[in-house]
Amino acid sequence: MQNDRCRFIVDVGYDTALKIMFRNTLIDLMARPSELARRLGVSNQRLNNILSIRKTAGLNAPADLL
Repeated sequence: MQNDRCRFIVDVGYDTALKIMFRNTLIDLMARPSELARRLGVSNQRLNNILSIRKTAGLNAPADLL
C-alpha cells in the first residue's frame, strides 16, 4: 500500500529546533504566547524575540527557557 503523504527532513540548528518545539507546545496547550511567557517566568516581549525564527536571540536563548 502506498502512502499518499509526502515527508521531508529539514536539517536545522538546535536553536531553531527549540523554537519550533516551543511553538508546537503552544499549539498542544492551546495557549497564547502570553500564557507560555507567564508559565516560563519571562516577559511577553522576551518570549516573542526568542521564538522569532527571523531574529537571532543568541545561541542559548531558547535553551535558557528550559
